[in-house]
Amino acid sequence: MVLEELNEELAAEAEEDEYEDEDDDDEDVDDDDEDVDDDDEDEDDDDEDVDDDDEDVDDEDEEDEQGGQRTAFNLIKMAKSKNHTNHNQNKKAHRNGIKKVKSQRHPNLKGVCPKFIRNQRFAKKGSADALKKE
Repeated sequence: MVLEELNEELAAEAEEDEYEDEDDDDEDVDDDDEDVDDDDEDEDDDDEDVDDDDEDVDDEDEEDEQGGQRTAFNLIKMAKSKNHTNHNQNKKAHRNGIKKVKSQRHPNLKGVCPKFIRNQRFAKKGSADALKKE
């Protein structure tokens, strides 16, 4: 649905651009003819040329906007990638097995209170002695 609307808009804008480009070409030819005719009018034509340049800048802005729209359209159109597929991903994941998340056996005690570490060390020794007695 969205793609169809974008296609219609782009087609309409492309047709408008073609008509505008043809009109611009005709105006440029007329300006050249006037330049050849009279030297006094050359000064006026120079002013008109400046105006024509302003129009060209506006046309460039429109082209940039349209280019942006075309880029968005191309991204939508290129959503399917030939370089990646979901095929075989499950088998690859199970090749080495899916591991259960485990906590670290010996957690890092860097930055822990030294008194706590000392007490923990003695507690482990005491529990080891209790296990040996049983």
